[in-house]
Amino acid sequence: MKLSNGARLGVECGWFREAVIRLKSCTGKIYYIQCTTWRDKNQVCFLHNREVGCSTGIIAKRHVKGKRQRLEIDGRIAQKRYIKYFNAVDRNDRDSANYSTSIRTNQYYIRIFCWVLDRVLHVCYAVVLYCTKVGIGKVNWKKYGSANGGRHDFQIDLGIALLNHGIGMDLVAEQHPDYMRQGEFIQCNCKKCYFYINGYNSGIAHAGQK
Repeated sequence: MKLSNGARLGVECGWFREAVIRLKSCTGKIYYIQCTTWRDKNQVCFLHNREVGCSTGIIAKRHVKGKRQRLEIDGRIAQKRYIKYFNAVDRNDRDSANYSTSIRTNQYYIRIFCWVLDRVLHVCYAVVLYCTKVGIGKVNWKKYGSANGGRHDFQIDLGIALLNHGIGMDLVAEQHPDYMRQGEFIQCNCKKCYFYINGYNSGIAHAGQK
C-alpha cells in the first residue's frame, strides 16, 4: 500500500518491502510475480516477474543537498533493471500516447484488448525498422523510418492491409458478406483497397477518397 506522507518521512531512504505470489496456469505451468515497494526520494513501487527473490548487495547512489559526495542507500533489483531498460519503456508509452487504438468504454476487457493491441503495433513497427536497417525488409518499408509521418503511415497501411485480408477471407465466390454493401462493386481508384487490387471495378467511382 502507498505510505502516507507522515509514514514515508518516518522511514529512511532505502527502506523496502518485497512480496512474492506463486501462481499456476491452467496448463500447469508455475510462475511467480513479485511486488516491490522502495523508499527513494518518494515511494516507488514495482510489479515484476523477472529477477524474483530477495534483493541483496545492491547499492544506489543519491545526491544529498549540502554534501559533496553521493549517499549510498540500499537498492532493489527491480529498480536496477528499470534504470537499464527505462528508455524502451518510455518510448513504448510515448508511442501508445501518440498512436493509441483505445476507445472510451466501461468494459474492462475492451481496454485490455486495446492496450495489448498498442503493444503489438509498437513491436511490429520496431521489427519493420530493424528489418529496414539491416537490409532484409521490403523496399517501400524505408518510408516508415521517416520522422515526418513515418509512424503514422505505417499504422494506416497496416490497417488497410488487415482490412483487405479480412475482406478477401469473407468474399467467397464474389458473394458479399452481410456487413458489406450489396449489389455491384464500387469502382475504386485509390490503388490500396481490396477491390482495386483485385479488379472489382464497376458502378460509381470514388476517386480521391481516402
